[in-house]
Amino acid sequence: MTASPPTSRRRTTLFAVLGLVALAAVGAVVWFLSGDAPGSVDIDQAASAIADDSATGDDDTDVTEGDDGADTAVASEGLDGTWTVDTTIGEFSVLDTTGTFVGFRIDEELSTIGETEAVGRTPGVEGELVIEDGTMTAATFSADMTQIVSDESRRNTRIYNALDAGAFPAATFTLTEPVEVGDLAEGEVVEVEAVGTLEVKGVTNEVVAPLQATLQDGVAVVTGAFEITFADYDVAVPTAPIVLSVSDVGDVEFQLYLRRA
Repeated sequence: MTASPPTSRRRTTLFAVLGLVALAAVGAVVWFLSGDAPGSVDIDQAASAIADDSATGDDDTDVTEGDDGADTAVASEGLDGTWTVDTTIGEFSVLDTTGTFVGFRIDEELSTIGETEAVGRTPGVEGELVIEDGTMTAATFSADMTQIVSDESRRNTRIYNALDAGAFPAATFTLTEPVEVGDLAEGEVVEVEAVGTLEVKGVTNEVVAPLQATLQDGVAVVTGAFEITFADYDVAVPTAPIVLSVSDVGDVEFQLYLRRA
């Protein structure tokens, strides 16, 4: 048998290596962008996490004596007062978090798997709201963008860079109009709209945030989502060669647990 010329052998080997590299690159991008996104925020699920915490004894916050101490305290004092974010409640994970977080959700279409969602969330949330005579008169919440993580870890660096989190580590919502919440009974859900400003990457725009709120074991639970256009905040949505399209419009999501200060 006649052996292949060395040059031909080298060319064949080179093509094989290039083919493997190309396949690996495509596979990495698919893994990077695909997968099942975590579910949207849900007030009932968020409230049930408080009940689970209480049942397992994870909640070690002092309340008045008796099983219904927290309920009694809220009932006797009403909602009036300052409520502060409590990040010790629950646990954070992008796919199934039972704690406080702020994040985003954006649609994209891939050439290999079709439509999917990209989700990023940060557990680094601080803030408080003030209620006077059944009306939320002030609220400010800040989310740490340096802690944001995605449901696909290889997105994290691109998200961090797109948000320029090193230079602008905080995204901040500030309430600009009072919101009537009334007398919220334990287990009751109220739906309202909060008008305020959102600052991301040093750019501030007015937003309207529909939200749901309830009381569970003396803890105020607040969830919601509202749409933004990323270009309005000078954020260029990360992309990759395999992405056929990616929306410049997405949802900001939040799940907050608050206790009376």
